[in-house]
Amino acid sequence: MRSVVPRTGPLPDLYAKQDASTAIVELIEKHQWKLLIASLVILDYGMVYLAFRFSYWIRFYSSWAIFQLDVTPSPGTYTLLAFLLTPVWLAFYACFGLYARQNLLRGPRETSLLLNAATAGVFLVMAVDFLRLDLVMARGWLLVSWLGMFLFTSIGRFAVRRGVQALRRGGLFFSPALIVSANPEARCLAEQFERREYSGLKVLGFIDNTARLAPPSTNPLR
Repeated sequence: MRSVVPRTGPLPDLYAKQDASTAIVELIEKHQWKLLIASLVILDYGMVYLAFRFSYWIRFYSSWAIFQLDVTPSPGTYTLLAFLLTPVWLAFYACFGLYARQNLLRGPRETSLLLNAATAGVFLVMAVDFLRLDLVMARGWLLVSWLGMFLFTSIGRFAVRRGVQALRRGGLFFSPALIVSANPEARCLAEQFERREYSGLKVLGFIDNTARLAPPSTNPLR
């Protein structure tokens, strides 16, 4: 009697694909924060440059009475300034901690640092413009650039935070945390951190040498 042996040819390819997918996921989990920072640098560069270009259009092609209208636009000069000043603004962002992990994905703090960095950059450019008599720069363009880069980068960072919240449902971008003490206040704090996609914290447990045995979900670490 002849026996029929099922074909198993495609199985090694299936296992290879699964191994490759697992390796990619592990690589992303290992470098997730570095990838986030790199993405923020690229995003901020685009938003700052867009703010410079947008402010040029507002300053020279709008009919707002607050601007001096009898001027001749110089698109080449301001395009060059946008290319040169955008890295300067990113350097200010880095100096103010906008790419430090402890400041990432924290809405109010991030927004405050963006405003401070943008303001410091504007004051620096104004000082250089004042000291260099051969450098002519429209004050209105600079003011609108300051408002625009704060607005655009804030919107970009807000979109990133919403994207990270979605990725957290898949287990990414969490920071482990231990709560010292297991008293009622500590348990209330742990309950606030239960919505991990918003807090970004993964509570591992409690540290308390005096607490009695707690339920399994909030068992203190001794």
